[in-house]
Amino acid sequence: FNNDDMLADLRHEFGESAFGIDYVTARTVSDGLTDYLDKHPTDLLVMTTRKRDFLDSLLKPSITGRMLTHSSVPLLVYHA
Repeated sequence: FNNDDMLADLRHEFGESAFGIDYVTARTVSDGLTDYLDKHPTDLLVMTTRKRDFLDSLLKPSITGRMLTHSSVPLLVYHA
């Protein structure tokens, strides 16, 4: 599932004006999310996750798991 597919699904479901997209430059994804949350009032952080095999989970730590412990706002995890 790539970003273009996900954005197309969101636009189809909610329309073009229902959400905005911000791009953030950061060293890591979790650093970018944390910095964004510090600078923008946010009520809820929603992240998607998917099943990963053993090698993926070993080599690429879960960003969602990291945000669970570091986020200053409630986190909703959507399992894709």
